Amino acid sequence: MGVFVSVCKGSLVLCAVALVMLPITGAPAIAQDHADHGATVETVSHGNHQMTPEMFAALRERIPAYRDAPDQQIRLDMQMMGPNKSRYLSPAGLEGETAVVVLIHGFGKTGDRVMSEAVQPLADIFPTAMSAGMSMMGSEHIQRSLDEVTAAGANTVIVVPMVSSRRNTLIYQWEYIFGLRERGSYYDVPRVQTDDRVIMTEPPADHPLITQIVLDHALELSTDPDNEALFVVAHGPIHDEENQAQLRVLAKQAERIQELGGFSSVEGITLQDDAAPKVRAANVARLRAKIEAALADGKRVLIVTDLLAARSIQWKIERDLAGLDYEFSVKGITMHPNFTRWFQETVMDAMKQ
Repeated sequence: MGVFVSVCKGSLVLCAVALVMLPITGAPAIAQDHADHGATVETVSHGNHQMTPEMFAALRERIPAYRDAPDQQIRLDMQMMGPNKSRYLSPAGLEGETAVVVLIHGFGKTGDRVMSEAVQPLADIFPTAMSAGMSMMGSEHIQRSLDEVTAAGANTVIVVPMVSSRRNTLIYQWEYIFGLRERGSYYDVPRVQTDDRVIMTEPPADHPLITQIVLDHALELSTDPDNEALFVVAHGPIHDEENQAQLRVLAKQAERIQELGGFSSVEGITLQDDAAPKVRAANVARLRAKIEAALADGKRVLIVTDLLAARSIQWKIERDLAGLDYEFSVKGITMHPNFTRWFQETVMDAMKQ
């Protein structure tokens, strides 16, 4: 079987998904199976957590944060991240020639539930499956989702990568899995096989609906916009060149938010959360200095993110900014009604190709 993939071009994105701790899938085993389609039936692919020298070498080469890490640290990170998962979201018996596969890195039980609820209205119309996991050492959960929607009659599959930045190692890994890149950003796992036509969309990015979400979260904190300095904190890419491009995207979004919200100032900041520790530390120091300057100028400081889930790296941000006076929205963009609207519009636009 072969894979035909086209890419649905759209807006560039704002912030990256946290790499944090990554799953190892090795030789997968399906813990739960089902013969018939049914809403929210879940299959789980467990890894055997066996790391080879080749795997360690690949991670150290491709992930700066692991460059000098001992084997034990990398192995522990793999185990703590947990398994990759495939979940079929549509009602039993629903069939259609066009289907949807949603790719997420996984946000924990609550975050995954919020994401599922956001995409469910469309899953009630089109056969839809969700693959969760970093896909770092395996792709069987994505293959499973493709097989599920194909079994529901699909010959065209719209793949929606749910990351908050186009400049992100996870989306690069997914693109490799679908044959859009020559090598993986983590490890060169098996590529998926399907005879369906596959259309991969762009992630949320700085779409106007997403910008409105970020603005709404800021306005929930605001009491006097004219006297408030707003910072939009993003996860950020690993490498400097991509980070500079990401900052330019954030700057354009900040301009729109300032115009719409009437804030004294709006600035986008990337933490580069998965970069080498010294790079991240420098970004944190830069953010703290900007907040201190705003406070010294008599401004009330507000902080929001464009992270997908509420339980992403918000806890790190609170730790990084300890001792400073600011108001912080921990909400993820998936919690806003606009996210469902963005998802539906993205799928419908892809169907027109």
